[in-house]
Amino acid sequence: MGRYIARRLLIAIPTLLRAAEAIDHANRGAELFNIAALARFIRAEMLEHLPLEYVRTARSKGVAERFVIVRHVLRNSLIPVVTLVALGIPAVFAGAIVTEQIFRGRASASC
Repeated sequence: MGRYIARRLLIAIPTLLRAAEAIDHANRGAELFNIAALARFIRAEMLEHLPLEYVRTARSKGVAERFVIVRHVLRNSLIPVVTLVALGIPAVFAGAIVTEQIFRGRASASC
């Protein structure tokens, strides 16, 4: 009985590794898409905030340009980005639940 289970595991392991590798490659493409979308969103928000009065006021006070960009513009531009990222977190948990249900069902059916 033990040899039969060991043989079945040796046959199943390469298949599982190939499936995990395929899922990993698919996730990489989705991650790059999400990063690109967030980068575009951050850029649009920063371009929207650059001409506002508080930025002009900081520049007129003689604050360094790098400090103005990081402290004033980027900080206020990230508020909607954080909201957008927070709205995507439930999708990660939903995907994990679906994946767990799929692999749990196959494991119990094969034994």
